[in-house]
Amino acid sequence: MIVIIKGMKFPKGCDSCDLVQDYDEDSMCCPFLRSESWYGAAPDYRLEHCPLIGIPTPHGRLIDADRFLAWLEEFHPNDVAIMSGVKNARTVIEAEVSE
Repeated sequence: MIVIIKGMKFPKGCDSCDLVQDYDEDSMCCPFLRSESWYGAAPDYRLEHCPLIGIPTPHGRLIDADRFLAWLEEFHPNDVAIMSGVKNARTVIEAEVSE
């Protein structure tokens, strides 16, 4: 499962990230990457392993396209144009596979 923080703007860098907190007077603490440091880096610097991804805006309703395709294949197997449209639609968030 992923977490989306509605209304949070994507930060330009670690220094402007709402999730980062001051650790002491010389460093900051990222809740995801506690072992990495970037104190004194450029304002738009992001740690290499930052897990944040941006969701393009504006966007429409995000649906489970794979589930929708399975439904189409079951109930409308000859509707190739719609299935092709769904398969070729832009992906906003990549699929997650449960472990």
